[in-house]
Amino acid sequence: PIKDERDRITHFLGIQTDITGRKQTGETQHTHIWHLESMQRIADVVASTLEPDELLRGVITYIREIFQSDRAWLLYPCDPDAAAWSVPIEVTVPDYPGAFAAGAEVPMDADAAQLLRTVLDAQKPVVFCPTPEGADWAEQFSIRSQMVVAIRTRFGKPWLLGLHQCTHEREWMLDEQSLFKEIALRLPDVLSTVHLQRELRTSEERLKFALEGANDGLWDIDLQSGEAYYSPRYQSMLGFESGELSPTQEAWEQLIHPDDTKRVMDLFQKHLAGGTEYFRAEYRARTKGEQWWWILARGKVLE
Repeated sequence: PIKDERDRITHFLGIQTDITGRKQTGETQHTHIWHLESMQRIADVVASTLEPDELLRGVITYIREIFQSDRAWLLYPCDPDAAAWSVPIEVTVPDYPGAFAAGAEVPMDADAAQLLRTVLDAQKPVVFCPTPEGADWAEQFSIRSQMVVAIRTRFGKPWLLGLHQCTHEREWMLDEQSLFKEIALRLPDVLSTVHLQRELRTSEERLKFALEGANDGLWDIDLQSGEAYYSPRYQSMLGFESGELSPTQEAWEQLIHPDDTKRVMDLFQKHLAGGTEYFRAEYRARTKGEQWWWILARGKVLE
């Protein structure tokens, strides 16, 4: 300060220096360290000897902690044409349970299908802040902001990795989006391993069931995707060559005699709802030669 003869401050002389670059450098270094430390946490889990399902849960737990979100999850299948979707892996804060806690399977609606199409077409994470107005899924699960990215694996359909912020509308920063994308790139091998492990369990159950009914045709329906498997023996019983039947649940339903359809599907739905230990139905099925043969169908839900 500059004073006059009466010792009063009359002027204040100062200088200023542009330290924007220094600040930006410090922020960049901080972001870089956060990025490296986060990826190392993920790498440590991926390299662990945990069982695939436990490993996947560990990764999702770290992802939620890294981004300090209210919910981190994996959705399957990331397929807008699927009949339903589910969230097999989810980690949340206690106040905001989500789809997995609410009941596992959710029918595909127009809003969810459009979201999946958008994400599949994108080459980077897709962010929603705020979430689309009027979207039922956003209201149902208290979603204020979300960031999602599709993950394509070597086997099966794509998955969807997502983060939810439920307490407030959150702007997902570019460095957060970049880290989220890089983490997603580390997951295909883990998800492929999980998929193969589940396929193996299903195949073992399928084989066991087939051996118990030797010489019978075998059928297996994926209730989430509507895809189906019909063994060569199953198809030949109705006069079809192996591979001629469309691998869908709809193909099975279309072969049932119209007069038997309601009764058979009622029995099928009753079993799916847990009302019976096994599905068992006698009905007429249409052969390739347009004849009607009596069939005894038996089945059981596989967990």
